[in-house]
Amino acid sequence: DAADLYLAALPVGVKLAHLARFALRDLQDDDAATGVARRVSQRLLAEAVTTNATTLGADFEEALDGAGSNAVEDLADAVLARALTVGPDALAATLAPAFLARSFNVATRALVWRRLGRVGLLRLLDLPSPSVVFDCDDPAAAFALADPVSLALANDPYDDPAHPMRRLAIQHLAFFANMHPDRLDNFHLAARLTFLRRHARRPDHILHDLRTALDRLPRPL
Repeated sequence: DAADLYLAALPVGVKLAHLARFALRDLQDDDAATGVARRVSQRLLAEAVTTNATTLGADFEEALDGAGSNAVEDLADAVLARALTVGPDALAATLAPAFLARSFNVATRALVWRRLGRVGLLRLLDLPSPSVVFDCDDPAAAFALADPVSLALANDPYDDPAHPMRRLAIQHLAFFANMHPDRLDNFHLAARLTFLRRHARRPDHILHDLRTALDRLPRPL
C-alpha cells in the first residue's frame, strides 16, 4: 500500500535514525517490537553495505534536523551506551556499527572507537560484513582515528583476526601508516605501535596483520 511504498522510498540513513531513537526506549529485551526492529536494522545495514551507501551519514543527520548541532554524536553516544549496558543482543548493539561508516563525521566515528577502547569490547559490535562503507580513506580522518583505534585494538580480549571489527581497525592503521613514505617506520605510527606492544594481548599478531594489510596498499608517492 501507500505506506509501504513511502517507507521503502526513504533513504537507509533516515530509517536508521528513527530506529536509533526507538532503541533508546525503555523496553524489555524480549519485547516483540524490539525483536522486529533488530531484524529490520540488520537488513538496513546489509542494504547500506551492498549499495555502498555514501550518503548514510548525511541522510541520518537530515533525519535529526532541529535536534542541535551535535545531534548525531549525542545519539551515537546514547545508542552505544545502551549497547554496552544491555549487551550484544540489544537493538542498540545492532545499530551502533552504522556510526562507523565513513560517511559519518570523524567526531562520531572517533566517539565509537573511544568508547570501545575504554571498555575493551571490540567484538560487541559486529559489522554486517567487511565493506568499503566502513573503510578509512581520508588522511585527516586516519590521523584523528589512529589513537582511539589503537586503544580499541589494545583492549580487545579476543584477538580474532577474522572478526570484521578487528579487520576494520587494522585497515584504519594500515591506511594511516601508508600516508607516510617510510610507512611502519614513521614517527607518527611508532608511538601507536609502542602503545600496542605494551598493552595489546598479542601485539605480534597485530603487527603481522598490519604488515599484511600494508602489502595490499599501493606505496605512497
